[in-house]
Amino acid sequence: MNSIKIAFWTCIITGLFSCKSVSTLSEKEILDLASKSFGKDVQIVKNETLSYALCYSTEKQTLLNPGNALHYGIMDLSKEIIIYQENIHHGEVSWYNNTTVLVKVVSEVYSDDETSSKYYLDIETLKKDHQPTD
Repeated sequence: MNSIKIAFWTCIITGLFSCKSVSTLSEKEILDLASKSFGKDVQIVKNETLSYALCYSTEKQTLLNPGNALHYGIMDLSKEIIIYQENIHHGEVSWYNNTTVLVKVVSEVYSDDETSSKYYLDIETLKKDHQPTD
């Protein structure tokens, strides 16, 4: 009977400490934090579990900058910090799955190879790859 109690409390305590903490940031605080890094026109898209947010903004085309300049990054909502940022020319970003971001880059040189125009960013390891890690 005593070993059952120990096993029960071990499971409870392990479960409490293994859970990721949930963000306590309000939507306005998330927007304010993202705006500091990505500008006032930042777009914010949270992942399925609401643990990370994909933040991005695009500079408009000008004569000096004929393509769109994409500035994107990942915000860890539980830690309340930006964990990754990157600037790309002629690109777009979206969630591929809960922990992977799909980055598409429009090449200025024509290529039949689709993998050269996109990559996957694993937000847990911050590694890029041409194949998703499912």
